[in-house]
Amino acid sequence: MEMGAVNKYFSYDEMGKQAILAGADLLLVCHEYSHELEVYNGLLQAVKAGEVPIDRINESVKRVLTYKLNNMKQTKADPEQAGKVVKNPESIKFIESLGDDE
Repeated sequence: MEMGAVNKYFSYDEMGKQAILAGADLLLVCHEYSHELEVYNGLLQAVKAGEVPIDRINESVKRVLTYKLNNMKQTKADPEQAGKVVKNPESIKFIESLGDDE
């Protein structure tokens, strides 16, 4: 949502509304918390004003929850395998190197 091609033509409070009306189920706003708030508040106001039907929001909620119920339960972490990765000296070295450029 924060890409120039979108925010060049729409304000953040309008983007969320337009994306939902276009069929988006998820809105990703990743760079600025203030932009997250603008999208959230714009969408909330659009629902309250009847510009976005609550049924449209419920459709998205249903699709997202259905996806999670059908697909996320198959994702299981093996604690033993995770421990091998997390405690791996190579992994630790890589993670520590991430802060070196500061």
